[in-house]
Amino acid sequence: VISAVKALGYKNMTLSTQAIRVYPEYSQRRGDELSKVIGYQASNDLEITVSNLGMQQVNEAGSKLVDTALNNGATNLNNFQAFVYNMDPYKKEALAEAIRDARQNADIMAAAAGVRVVGVQAISGSPSFSAPPVFYARAMKADMVSSGESAPVETKASKITSQVSVTFIFE
Repeated sequence: VISAVKALGYKNMTLSTQAIRVYPEYSQRRGDELSKVIGYQASNDLEITVSNLGMQQVNEAGSKLVDTALNNGATNLNNFQAFVYNMDPYKKEALAEAIRDARQNADIMAAAAGVRVVGVQAISGSPSFSAPPVFYARAMKADMVSSGESAPVETKASKITSQVSVTFIFE
């Protein structure tokens, strides 16, 4: 699984083993005979983090990671999460859009009043957003993708808004 996931080639990917569990397997008890250890089962938890993806890339990367893990030996995926860490570019764009909208509204009001906007006296504002897009899956099984289709990874839509207050100078 690890080699296959690494082969996807994501530049900003880290893999970390979170837990390793080993369980003995016993023979079936027959009559008075005691069960004996005949082997061991092992499982591990692997955390995969891919950073610096845009919102559009999150779904695609999530599907590829799920498919790759399941097609290369993983039998369960638990607590899968896909989200955008760096919301800064989106918050900046929301602020810029809010300022453009405020200027457009000021121009409309100025034209209606027979004046024009000649400057800005003060600007304040801040972006806000709902929780970043997150997809949680509690227990994806290998048979989910046995049909050959990609495992669906869909993120929730995020809403980023900005509220600005601009005092324009009119002439």
